[in-house]
Amino acid sequence: MMMLRNRSLITLLVLVAMLVAVACQPITAQSQPAAPPSDEDVVAAVNAIWDEYEASVIAGDIDRWIAQWTDDGVQMPPNEPFVEGKENIYARVGANMAAGPTDEFVITPLEITSAGDWAYSRGVYTVTFPLGDGEQGFLDGKFMTILQRQ
Repeated sequence: MMMLRNRSLITLLVLVAMLVAVACQPITAQSQPAAPPSDEDVVAAVNAIWDEYEASVIAGDIDRWIAQWTDDGVQMPPNEPFVEGKENIYARVGANMAAGPTDEFVITPLEITSAGDWAYSRGVYTVTFPLGDGEQGFLDGKFMTILQRQ
């Protein structure tokens, strides 16, 4: 009986010692997850993307333009099959950019909404380009774009 009591006492002392050792550890601050960006931050970031998009097209710089796309991006041009993947998008748009310069390209977002790591932008655009003999071509269209935070 005495042996059992000693074992119980030793076990209890070991548990108390472990509790004291854990309780004496310094308290470390838990890292807090980053706060989600504000709506204004998301709108500013998306507008910066559109500014770069316009500038790269006007400059005729396909490499600068395609750098904005994710590897698994999908382009859905009107009246054409969709184009999947950065390499395929590069090939399609590179051929268009090589065909001639763009004089003016204006993207006007009408709505920008965010949800976690995603943002959605819809709006309209206009493009002006030379046709030859001093004439200008003009395109206007609409867009709906889904953007992913990188």
